[in-house]
Amino acid sequence: MSELPVLVETDDIVHHPLHPDHPGQHLFLTDLDGVLFDWGGDFKRWLETHRNLEVSGEIDMHRKIEDQINLDFATTVSWIEEFQISEHAGNLTVYPDALQWLPKIAQEFDFKFIGVTTAGTHPQIVERRAEVLNAHFPKLFEAVVVLPPITSKAKALALFEDARYWVDDSHRHVEAGLDNDIYSFHMIRDDTPHRGADLHEVSSWSVIYAHLLRVHSGKSL
Repeated sequence: MSELPVLVETDDIVHHPLHPDHPGQHLFLTDLDGVLFDWGGDFKRWLETHRNLEVSGEIDMHRKIEDQINLDFATTVSWIEEFQISEHAGNLTVYPDALQWLPKIAQEFDFKFIGVTTAGTHPQIVERRAEVLNAHFPKLFEAVVVLPPITSKAKALALFEDARYWVDDSHRHVEAGLDNDIYSFHMIRDDTPHRGADLHEVSSWSVIYAHLLRVHSGKSL
């Protein structure tokens, strides 16, 4: 079992040492799939390799996946869970920009990261998420919060009152961060339409790093 603290569902967070606030600790909350890891690409490759299912185009996690792969809802949900608990989910493809810039953000601005994901709460899914974070980002993450699929992240975000920043690739979850007065970035890695002038839209972690450098250079966080 990974040593990374994994908080399953939001009720567990209340009793975790990270809550209430720790003075001087700078927290950066981030989604995982679509922000750090290419979940859609890896799931597509798994379907082609393990289910002999050819998928045309990229899989968009924010549209109905069953429509994109031409399967019924029940089968799609079953196959997603099977993928999520497989060893492949413990070795997701990391985006190169995340691999490059997260360590710099942690070191130069003294941030600890907390992952917040709706990957699902099956014990093996939970362990896979911890595995892949430890593999690619050792010692950068304070914890990962794992929620059921299609769950609002608002309650989880609200519990981390000392969080300075939040990044997600879902417009809905970005707005949850804004509602909790967290400076929130909307990660857009494809041609997703612009969703609103109030969102800080970025295409890479390098843009987030540049923002931090501009805002915090020479200043105390």
